Amino acid sequence: MSKARNLADLLDASGDVVSGALDNVPPSNDASALTTGTLPVDRVPYVGRRNLIINGGFDVWQRGTSFTTTTAYTADRWHWSNGSAVTVSRTTFASTDNNPGGKYYLRIGANSTSHSTSGVSLRYHIENVTSVAPNTSITLSYWIRSSEVTSWKSQVWERYNGWTDYAQLASHTDTISSSWTKITQTFTTAARTGKTIVDGANTLTLQLQNNSAFTGTNTIDIANVQLEVGSVATPFEYRSYGEELALCQRYYQTGNPNMIAHVVNSGLLTLPIHPTVSFRASPSVEFITSPYVENVPWNSVGSVTLSNTTAAHLTARGGEIGLFGSYSPTPSVGQVWLVNASELKMAAEL
Repeated sequence: MSKARNLADLLDASGDVVSGALDNVPPSNDASALTTGTLPVDRVPYVGRRNLIINGGFDVWQRGTSFTTTTAYTADRWHWSNGSAVTVSRTTFASTDNNPGGKYYLRIGANSTSHSTSGVSLRYHIENVTSVAPNTSITLSYWIRSSEVTSWKSQVWERYNGWTDYAQLASHTDTISSSWTKITQTFTTAARTGKTIVDGANTLTLQLQNNSAFTGTNTIDIANVQLEVGSVATPFEYRSYGEELALCQRYYQTGNPNMIAHVVNSGLLTLPIHPTVSFRASPSVEFITSPYVENVPWNSVGSVTLSNTTAAHLTARGGEIGLFGSYSPTPSVGQVWLVNASELKMAAEL
């Protein structure tokens, strides 16, 4: 059936809509296919929020854009785990690339080290395993290439209570090479009969992993990761940077506090926290570098050696943190101080 080009193509001689003439609308005998996932992908409108993955295009990197590490969050929402150090970095598509779409991809470098089979692991945790119904088809798609021919695994897990109670749905293996290749795999969620699903500790987890040795100068590039309900891989869902960042900030936020703190005693200041968006749960807090302090009216610049930072009064929506330490000059109860020049990171990851 050719697509309608103007209003006249949609109507018959009586002025009624011609059956099947509307673009992307199935005739009535295809209605059940919408719920079974068998409708041809080119006849389904690509509505938003198909992708269960946040930051699947690797646009948001609040923690930095290059890491040499054995285990850490790198690109927002993506956790790296490996027995020995690799380099994980944000890389921009070159004009000469056969670009599958987007501006960035994630690059994994072997860091002049030989890594064993299954020793290289990139994970993504989707909040709430119940976000997808039991016994439901879900389809993973992403683009990948490797500087050396490599065997590669795509796995999906259901975690009901962290890594204490979990189930692997399936593991698929593909051979990747130096050309961008689109991987598409379909999984079926578990029945979950008799499972106790623990709040805050259950996820639908994607794991991408090497299935052969990962050696010295090898690099692996990954782009446009999408996991969606159904048995068909639809085109990658692009969201604006602002929207993607806000979704990421449910799990991690960072910034320079530059805020007024209140003196509780000579060794404790309380600092109010106002997150940009509400966190998934009460976040952990950490100063990346020690702050400096000034007492109001900013006539005495001082220093602090922090011994402890507590978040006992910090909730998902904000609150205050306690800054215990040795201050110079010594604060007095009732004073107001400025805490500045330090990056504060707050995390509520899964």
